[in-house]
Parts: sequence; structure tokens; C-alpha cells
Amino acid sequence: MFVKYEKRLDKHIAERLKPIRTDKGLSQMKLADLANMHFTYYSQIERAVRKNVSVRILKQITDVLEVTLNDVVY
Repeated sequence: MFVKYEKRLDKHIAERLKPIRTDKGLSQMKLADLANMHFTYYSQIERAVRKNVSVRILKQITDVLEVTLNDVVY
């Protein structure tokens, strides 16, 4: 299934991550710690500053959030 994006994928992912994270009651720092990454790295992803995030990194994040990659990408 192909989805036409009106905006950049990094911005779309960032807009999806924040509400999922806050609904789970996690701070950026706590999520980064649980996903085994530096807080500033996660913060850059959520603010769409970090471009071209690898699938491996997204998987680490989605595992902590207990959602699928599809939940974040689509």
C-alpha cells in the first residue's frame, strides 16, 4: 500500500510520536533511556530535526511505546 505524503516523512513521524509518548505518560528523557539512546537524539527525532532515522532506531522507540512501526509511519 502506497501513501501519498503531503509533508516530509520525518515531520509526520514526529507528529505521531509525541501524542503516543504523552498518552503513555513518558517524558522524552524516560523514553530515550528505555530505548537506549541519548535524550537529545530522541528529542531531535520528535522535533523533526533529525533526518533519515533508521528503521532500527524507530523500532527501538516503538517497542518502548508498545506500538507498531505502522502506527508511527502511516
